Amino acid sequence: MGEISWYQKARLRTIETLAFWRGRINSRDLTETFGISRVVALGDIHRYMEQAPGNLIYRKSDKAFFATSIFKNQFTSGVIDEWMTLDASLCEYVDKPQFAIKPELARPLIQAIHKGTGVIVVYRSMEHPDGTERSLFPHTLVYSGFRWHIRAWCCVRKDFRDFNLSRVSHVTALNEAPLPEALPDQDELWNTMVDIHFMANPGMNEHERSLIEAEFGMVNGLLKVNTRAALVMYTLQAYQVDPDQEQDVYKQRLVLANHDDIAPFLW
Repeated sequence: MGEISWYQKARLRTIETLAFWRGRINSRDLTETFGISRVVALGDIHRYMEQAPGNLIYRKSDKAFFATSIFKNQFTSGVIDEWMTLDASLCEYVDKPQFAIKPELARPLIQAIHKGTGVIVVYRSMEHPDGTERSLFPHTLVYSGFRWHIRAWCCVRKDFRDFNLSRVSHVTALNEAPLPEALPDQDELWNTMVDIHFMANPGMNEHERSLIEAEFGMVNGLLKVNTRAALVMYTLQAYQVDPDQEQDVYKQRLVLANHDDIAPFLW
């Protein structure tokens, strides 16, 4: 069989995702999703069956292909997010705050990252709501699940810092290469990987802890998350863990099991 194109792989992933989560798939699923003919759709399904033998079985009475009990993912990871992107009609999302990111501000920052050059920004803060001018050498955009940040060398602070992208009010390209100390490989906190160990709050009773451990897929009572040292606090925020309130079982279902290990990276 010849090499599979990117477009064909996308259709094979769709076949696998729908079959795995919904339990069945037919040619109409592909014709409606990709705008292809029924003949092409059936060809894709048979190609999938050749690539992943034993995953599907055809039931003539239903005119559909069904996932078998020995189904093994070949083109996908088997995470529920893959299904949600394809079958959103059965999902409902809770709105979360959307911080305004203007393209005319984000574009020159992204371009500076790609070129390895600097920018001059006007950055607003609670102390300086009208903004102050900063010269930055950005190397990465970070999405914390809540806000977009710029990881950059700050020429004022002489250090790598995080800057809230929604607080940038003006950007001017600075077509200069950074000094050696401002290069990304000098960002120690960014280049240091650490493990955060979460566990169920010990203030819970045994049954409550067991529930939380199952909910987060813990192994031996621990949930281990590997992240950059610079992103430790954002990770704690994502898991709704406040190190200062660890003993309040009603506010903290998860607590840190290795607080001392990550204490240097808390702020």
